[in-house]
Amino acid sequence: MERIAAERVFALVAEIGGDIRGRIISERWWLIWIVMGIQILLTSACTQWLLWNGEHRSLVYIGLWGLHVLLIPPIIALIHRRSGGQRTTTETFIWWIWTTFIIAATSVGLFNQAVGLPLFFNAPVLGLLAAFAFSMMAMVTHRFFLLYAVIFLAVMIAMSLFPHVQFLIYGISWCVVLVALGIYFRLTIVPHPARQL
Repeated sequence: MERIAAERVFALVAEIGGDIRGRIISERWWLIWIVMGIQILLTSACTQWLLWNGEHRSLVYIGLWGLHVLLIPPIIALIHRRSGGQRTTTETFIWWIWTTFIIAATSVGLFNQAVGLPLFFNAPVLGLLAAFAFSMMAMVTHRFFLLYAVIFLAVMIAMSLFPHVQFLIYGISWCVVLVALGIYFRLTIVPHPARQL
């Protein structure tokens, strides 16, 4: 490949990356992240409160977290504003990463139930799954997401060391990460030219 052709390829890749960051603003993903961070905090706080009050019925927690998962699509549909154009390969990868995370996280509790363990026996694995998802985000989007992978490895360790507050640790961590991410993108990135907020 000639140097001029290579420079064009790198310029196109940089433009695509900039387009994704611009779409985060114009399509209001930043706001979705903030709302999702708060939602995860509320669901985790309810879970922790129920555990502290001696609730042991699995169906209560399955219902709570099932409602949490069921609210994700309507929240996205309500807030998201498509700015036009075709969904990029990167966007498709991001959807797969987080859909896989939700399926895997749900499977942790269901596996525990299937083998006769308490529903939240392996709850710290949720932090590990989040760390893995953020490491995939780093591969697909930007190395900065490796910081969040490290944070969620620490969350996994903290949840293991302090099981009596593990869901507060989990919920607060998600809230801080997603709200900070949303605010960062809203304040620093120029919107995609197709739509201005």
